[in-house]
Amino acid sequence: MRIKKTPVAQKKCQMLHQLSLICSEIDARRGEGGALQQPEVWPKTRDLADSCGESIYITRTLLLQLVAEGKVIKHSSLLLKSLRWYINKNNSA
Repeated sequence: MRIKKTPVAQKKCQMLHQLSLICSEIDARRGEGGALQQPEVWPKTRDLADSCGESIYITRTLLLQLVAEGKVIKHSSLLLKSLRWYINKNNSA
């Protein structure tokens, strides 16, 4: 029997997918080389909110939940008044 995802879980999956696409694009432009890109090029909360059609507040809340699950990395400080996010490639989940 398949378990139905809640609306929050669906939004988190969508957010994770969008972040993965954006991070893959960043890696392709800059040449991945296995190293984590500089936080200055990581997507901002606004970038993800716009690509998912959500408010920045909902986006931030969902991203923080994904950080707690180990699926996303959040830069430890604000860069130009924005939080920056990156997909956690080391997480097998």
